[in-house]
Amino acid sequence: MDRTNVSILLATALLGVLLYVVRQIGNTGLEAVTPPSAAPDPQAAAADSTRVIATPETTTAALPVIDGLSTLHTLLETLGLDADVTIDATRQWYEARGFIGANPLFGTDPGSTLRDYYASLDQVTLEVMSDDNDIGATHELAARARLNDPFAALDLLGRAARQGSVNALLQMASLEETLADVRPEDFAMDRDYAKNLSRVGGRNNEANLRYRAFTRAATALRDGGAPIIDDALLDWVNDMQGRIPAQMARSACNESLKNYLNLGMARRALGQSPMNLAPPPVFLAVPDRQERLPCGDTVNPIASSIELDNCAATEVLDGQGALRLLYVCTGN
Repeated sequence: MDRTNVSILLATALLGVLLYVVRQIGNTGLEAVTPPSAAPDPQAAAADSTRVIATPETTTAALPVIDGLSTLHTLLETLGLDADVTIDATRQWYEARGFIGANPLFGTDPGSTLRDYYASLDQVTLEVMSDDNDIGATHELAARARLNDPFAALDLLGRAARQGSVNALLQMASLEETLADVRPEDFAMDRDYAKNLSRVGGRNNEANLRYRAFTRAATALRDGGAPIIDDALLDWVNDMQGRIPAQMARSACNESLKNYLNLGMARRALGQSPMNLAPPPVFLAVPDRQERLPCGDTVNPIASSIELDNCAATEVLDGQGALRLLYVCTGN
């Protein structure tokens, strides 16, 4: 396999990542899952205290529909909020965590995103901005390196994660999962490439990279919390967990907590906030997300530092008619 074939493989994977990211930020929520033998988790308690503005008798036909910016704007105004201010603040929350692409729900359309802005800049300018801890610039540098040098892209995404990007962790997981299908022996004529592949994957390239990918994704769940989780992400992470042995999965769940804490210290060293505490003003959540989180049967189940106890959740339908919870967190 030569670099051209690898580039095709990576390009195919990247298309999946882009489709996932477009779907992702409509979002669901995240609370901790407490094993039966464990003490109640304070994050789970905070999640349980979220006020749900709906009664058990509410029929789905009577629920408001949130299928885009216009309907979200209308509902927020109905709730007595300044919809423009709330949506703008929500968009900024996601952008500050590396989600700089299109997100029609919050009024960011293709061609007018932060990603488009950074894509218009030259390499030298981006490098200067990245050195100054600009997350968007670091993401753009990683995007430009991804096909020709995925190892440099991983390093750059690691920098973006330390700068505060949650999305960088998800992109690293996707790239590591893709590289798991590449064998070092296929690069006998390209020693540098084979050396780098061995550096990130070790002797057992496939198993180690799948382990790293799942660990990275679990770390992202801890870091981003409720506002970044949706159906696609839950399905993807659980599929990754199913691709590694159960013992490795348990180890990865535990290691993800250690990685999360180490990430916080690295961010503090850069003058960044070590952990995400405040949620965005508004986001959508999948009602059964708690039962679908990975790592629930381990000693370190997924828990986030993001506080939802001051949020109110309203039952709504999304554009496909699926039941969702609209979290409004303007009291944080």
